[in-house]
Amino acid sequence: PTWKVVGTTLKLIGLGAFFAGDNLSYLSSFGFLDAPFYPPQYTQTKDGEKMVLQQRNNQKMKLTHFTMRTYFMTSIVGFFLNWNSFWNNWNDTLKEKLDQIQSLERQLKEERNDKSEKKKKQVLELEKQKKLWEDIKGKQFVLLLALLKSCLDIIIFSNNPGVDLHAKYRGKKLNEGFHSICGILSASTVIYNNFPNAETK
Repeated sequence: PTWKVVGTTLKLIGLGAFFAGDNLSYLSSFGFLDAPFYPPQYTQTKDGEKMVLQQRNNQKMKLTHFTMRTYFMTSIVGFFLNWNSFWNNWNDTLKEKLDQIQSLERQLKEERNDKSEKKKKQVLELEKQKKLWEDIKGKQFVLLLALLKSCLDIIIFSNNPGVDLHAKYRGKKLNEGFHSICGILSASTVIYNNFPNAETK
């Protein structure tokens, strides 16, 4: 779908900008970006060193704010993508599969005394559909965790420097304890979704 292509593209651009800004912020912290802007004599005086250090800190702060904003916007885009995936899987795939299972169960109930090959095929088909149903439910849980991560990331990055929505609209930053819990839960969803499943024997 077009919305998915556009959303994924925006998300990738946002993540690329975050990655670039985060690395530039790190490089600026030890003066890697000083060379193009300051001649060597600036570092030969005490006042010159102070000015360079101040400019370096300002540069790092601007880059840090940029990275926080890009990831915050990426989290919003990710939320809409994950919500659409979750809703479509729930409203279409999951319900459709449930309807198929219920329809097969009704047929088997009506033909309970039938011992023909047709009924045997229906029983096998019902078992197959139930297995697919379990797989879809598993996928739905993974999508739910991805949606939860997006919500948590929005909460976390809305409290970070450069965004600070809580300070702007509530007059104070989000509680640090709650902020940390959201970060731990967000990381936990990623670990869970990427943890390899045990092989069935």
